[in-house]
Amino acid sequence: MLQVIGASSIDELIQQTIPSDIFSVVVQPRPAQSEVEFLTKLGRSAHKNTLNKSYIGMGYYGWILQRHITYDWNQP
Repeated sequence: MLQVIGASSIDELIQQTIPSDIFSVVVQPRPAQSEVEFLTKLGRSAHKNTLNKSYIGMGYYGWILQRHITYDWNQP
């Protein structure tokens, strides 16, 4: 596959594909936390969620609705 693309190695393929300014970004990982700390933060985030009703699949069809129109025949 590398021969077809014209790259001599995977590293060269990556250099050809990914812009060089992305490689210059230094990512600093966050300090490690214990499982208990993580689960506590996760629980706090989970309590912010709201439960909403989903109406997907409850009788909606992509049809054009035809409404019944009543006409008063006694009117001119």
